[in-house]
Amino acid sequence: MKKSSSVLYICFGSMSKSDFSASQLFEIAKALAASGQNFIWEWLLVLRNGPGVKGEILVKMEEIEHAITQLMVGEEAEGLRNRTRALKEMARRATEVEGSSYCDLNSLLGDLRAMKSTSY
Repeated sequence: MKKSSSVLYICFGSMSKSDFSASQLFEIAKALAASGQNFIWEWLLVLRNGPGVKGEILVKMEEIEHAITQLMVGEEAEGLRNRTRALKEMARRATEVEGSSYCDLNSLLGDLRAMKSTSY
């Protein structure tokens, strides 16, 4: 079991591995290993509705490692964690019964039902 707030979660969303050059993936992997931080690296091969990141810019291992250190143990780390906790709580409340997302989804479903019943 890991200590609370000790694992860096890395998710590239709907980007695919082909959105990064092999060199960039290698730099990211080296930086993660060199950082000494626990991490989870996840690829979500979802709808791909955003722009690609293809390009010739290579972010070096040292820059990535510095960013990881700032996120995990740097001066700004606790502030970032607090903001993340607040966003998590806001998202949780939005999906509860009577939360904004819950209500918006129910409203959409009601509108779709009404459209379906009037289309016949």
